Amino acid sequence: MVLPDISLFSEIEILGQRYRSKASRATRGCYIEVACNSGATGKEPEMRIGEVQYYFSHQLQMKKSILPNGQVFVPEAFDELIFAFVRWYNPPLHPFQGFECLGAAYYHNSFRPAGSDCILPVSRIFTCVAMKKGYPDNHVFFLPLPRKTIDL
Repeated sequence: MVLPDISLFSEIEILGQRYRSKASRATRGCYIEVACNSGATGKEPEMRIGEVQYYFSHQLQMKKSILPNGQVFVPEAFDELIFAFVRWYNPPLHPFQGFECLGAAYYHNSFRPAGSDCILPVSRIFTCVAMKKGYPDNHVFFLPLPRKTIDL
């Protein structure tokens, strides 16, 4: 359930790069690549591909603090936290090694079950990826797109 103090939106701009979601009119740009922690120390992060369903934000008021003179200080500042709700693609049914030199990825065209890892802080988004359907056994191919680095 979405509470009234949470704002939903379909697009976001991060450092001049526009990211869209499935909730947007144009779904182009709703596929992202994210570096996820593997959980084991010393291990490289796992790159994961997902489809952004929507973005949401909410404001968090800083907690009250008691000053040394006994007065209660309630800051007026709010922190806005922005997240993406992402559906993660399932790994391929069989290993496919053909396009890794290009940074491309090969996934099954189905999603993992929704869980707490589907809520992603937007700061963890690495880049947009392009998707190509039509590969054997209901697989899809993803290729990272260049990030916008000028005209900020």
